[in-house]
Amino acid sequence: MIVHPEKYIERFAKAGSDMISFHLEAADQAGKDAADILALIRSFGVKAGLVINPDVPVDRLFPYIDDADFFLIMSVFAGFGGQKFIEDSIGRVAALRRELDRRGARHDIEVDGGVSAENAGILVEAGATILVAGSSVFKAPDPAAAVAALRVK
Repeated sequence: MIVHPEKYIERFAKAGSDMISFHLEAADQAGKDAADILALIRSFGVKAGLVINPDVPVDRLFPYIDDADFFLIMSVFAGFGGQKFIEDSIGRVAALRRELDRRGARHDIEVDGGVSAENAGILVEAGATILVAGSSVFKAPDPAAAVAALRVK
């Protein structure tokens, strides 16, 4: 999470990013319209995503469904790795997936924070399509085995 994400979008796009996301809270704090930032990201031919922390109601994403290409549900608070997965995140993913399905939107839902082999399957069942795993892979004795355990059959 960075302040004034709109200042960095062009640099990330030119560096080769295919997907750029930013926290809705960062746009709010900067007094910026998230839809404008999403449009700026898309103007560089990059997929645009909107992120929320665990304390932001998931329905705050709904007004941006037509503006974003994907959404990221943080399942820990942004800041540092190794935090415990917040179980309520599963319901938040499911609620967003229901709304996307209701609207016929095929957006990806990404989950970041505390993702592990123990919760990967249920997150995918709830509607997640992209899982970000850091500590569960990089702190594992066998990172390749940890990645293999994350794969949902």
